[in-house]
Amino acid sequence: MPASASRAQAIEALLSAAGCVPRLLRQPGRIRLEAEVPEPLSPVRWRAVLAALEMADRFGHYGNAAGSVAWAVVDTGGTRPQAGVSHHGVGEPEEPPGDGGGRRRREWPPATGS
Repeated sequence: MPASASRAQAIEALLSAAGCVPRLLRQPGRIRLEAEVPEPLSPVRWRAVLAALEMADRFGHYGNAAGSVAWAVVDTGGTRPQAGVSHHGVGEPEEPPGDGGGRRRREWPPATGS
């Protein structure tokens, strides 16, 4: 099994252990994970979610009044669309699923103004 697939499966398992409901999506050049984040989430479980996400090449979080989703991308080394800057979610080519109505998108680490 390629290292990228093993890493994606480890992220998936850690998100599950933290109480999230992950989905693994294989896409050209990458594996994307999306996980519904239960609310409220204890600080201990939130740290576990962040530890899992930090294993990815890029990650982020978005949500609205109906709930929130954490996402992570593991590059597989194949061809993928140009994504611009590739640092923890910055430059991700796609928007969160849905119509975007009322959704806020947060990325980690937060962007710093310079």
